[in-house]
Amino acid sequence: MSHAYQLQGRRDVSQRPLFRLSIPFIARFFICLACALGASPQARAAVAYVQGASLTSYAQLSATVTYSSAQQAGDLNIVQIAKYNTTSWNSLSVTDSVGNYYYPAGDTGNANFLVFFAANILPAAPGANTVTVTFSNCNPCPSVRSSNINPNLKFTPQLIVNIAEYSGIATNAVDVTVAASGTGATVSSGPVSTTNANDLLVGAYFSTNYPGTATPGAGYTARGGSGGEAFIEDMTVASLGSYSATALSSGASGWTIELIAFRAKSTGSICD
Repeated sequence: MSHAYQLQGRRDVSQRPLFRLSIPFIARFFICLACALGASPQARAAVAYVQGASLTSYAQLSATVTYSSAQQAGDLNIVQIAKYNTTSWNSLSVTDSVGNYYYPAGDTGNANFLVFFAANILPAAPGANTVTVTFSNCNPCPSVRSSNINPNLKFTPQLIVNIAEYSGIATNAVDVTVAASGTGATVSSGPVSTTNANDLLVGAYFSTNYPGTATPGAGYTARGGSGGEAFIEDMTVASLGSYSATALSSGASGWTIELIAFRAKSTGSICD
């Protein structure tokens, strides 16, 4: 008796290809080849201006400014503070409603002009986050405003606060800073070399004369502020280099300007 057996589900192995090149495999191969040849492995989140607000206060020891739209977790807050006609302030605090921590963004070299930032912020509903700037031990201090105080007079103590929110900024936010003061129409922080290829460049301008007149420098976009006295400007860059914050001021005005370069947030490596 003979028996016949049929092998199910098998085929002649001689007909099989030694390997199969799939599209994902090919794509992965060229990505890793590019990385090996020195291509930048880091993808970057889009850096964008989100919102801002400004306030000029004549009447109090503190100023409050509110973000009118919702704030997203992980964004960056910037607070620019300028004061006029007070010779000193020995105590200053910057806080907000949701508990973000604010740190000095470098040194402007001018005691009347300061910039603070909070990175990786907490979320907030529309109108729910108010930034409060409070100072004390000032000479003179702004007092309750009376009807005979003219806000345009140069001797009136004033406090200007500008705030701005940006998305796409790294938690270790500050790359480099530089600042300078001077007089005349040409305003420049002086150059500084970035250490991170993808940066948000923020210029913080302050006119030491009130009222002042100034406009952002070439390539920069103004982000609100108090006329020509104090404003924030920004632009993004995508390569290492030497950069300055610039502006055009009325020729008779004294000024201070600071450049703060903030790192863009990395979203991961294509070579992982």
